[in-house]
Amino acid sequence: MPSAVNQRVLAVTLDDLRAIPTVAGIAAGPEKAIGILGALRGGIIDVLICDQQAARSVLRLDGGT
Repeated sequence: MPSAVNQRVLAVTLDDLRAIPTVAGIAAGPEKAIGILGALRGGIIDVLICDQQAARSVLRLDGGT
């Protein structure tokens, strides 16, 4: 049964994203760090736009300072 959400959401597969030459990801907040790091490691995004808290949290998770 179609829902209002399904009618308004645009989604692509991971293979579709990997086929796009430049994919930008946008995220904010330290709670997004695991997802950001996964997207970076998985080659899902090429450009990251984030706030300082998210960036520092990703660096900590990845072994940086």
